Amino acid sequence: MTNEDPARAKPAPGAGRRRAAQAGFRRQQAGGVDEAVREHLGRALRLAYADLMEAPIPDRFVTLLAALDRDPPAPEEASR
Repeated sequence: MTNEDPARAKPAPGAGRRRAAQAGFRRQQAGGVDEAVREHLGRALRLAYADLMEAPIPDRFVTLLAALDRDPPAPEEASR
C-alpha cells in the first residue's frame, strides 16, 4: 500500500478519452477540432465580420482594382 492521495494519482493513459467517449462527447473530425467547436467558431467569426462584409469598398481599393483590370502585371512581376 502507498501513502499517495488517490485524488492526486495519475490517470491511466487514455483514461480521459474513455471518459469523454462515455460521457457522449463527439469524436474529433479531421484536423483535430470537434465539430461543435468548429460550428461555434464559425458563427462567432461570421458575427464578428458581418459589419465588415457590409462596409463599402474604400475608393483607393476600387482604383487599384480597376488599374489591375486595365493593365495586369507581367508574369515575372506577378511572382514577386
